[in-house]
Amino acid sequence: VMIVNESLAKRDFPNENPVGKRISIGNNGEPIWWEIVGVAADVRSIDLTEGDGLAEALEAVGPEDSTLRVRLLGLLAEELYYTTNDSRREQLSREAVEMARRLGDPASLALALCSRCLAVWGPDHLDERLEAAREVIALAEDLGDRQLLAIGCQYLFVAQLEQGDMTAAGATLDAYESLADDLRQ
Repeated sequence: VMIVNESLAKRDFPNENPVGKRISIGNNGEPIWWEIVGVAADVRSIDLTEGDGLAEALEAVGPEDSTLRVRLLGLLAEELYYTTNDSRREQLSREAVEMARRLGDPASLALALCSRCLAVWGPDHLDERLEAAREVIALAEDLGDRQLLAIGCQYLFVAQLEQGDMTAAGATLDAYESLADDLRQ
């Protein structure tokens, strides 16, 4: 069985319902027949190696320090998490954190640090992620931003688990659960 997209359905079965029809796909010269059981909407594909429109947005914003540039750098680094482009991801997230520190904007810094936690996720950066998560929590508390505080707790909890510090992870989880309960109110 197979689900096809709308473009294939319109191309191969114009003015017909393709469900129940069969199509063949070659296999070394031998056709394999598939029954169509559904039609899915066409989806727009993106090139995660460049972060789709984020790279273009960065170019449009220009190289000057700004909170918008910090956010775009962080978002692009996050998108690149799903690729193998480790060095670009690390460079973008580092640039976002450094720029946010220069700007002196605590909210931008907290978001950049969150992006950094994801961008450098892995055992080689455990200490850095612990430190970044703790800084996100401190900034969120200063800002009174409970959602950001919850994100910081998530990053800290995971890093503490990876570190094997179950006591600290348990305390962080308790704090996170209490915060989550409050946020649901």
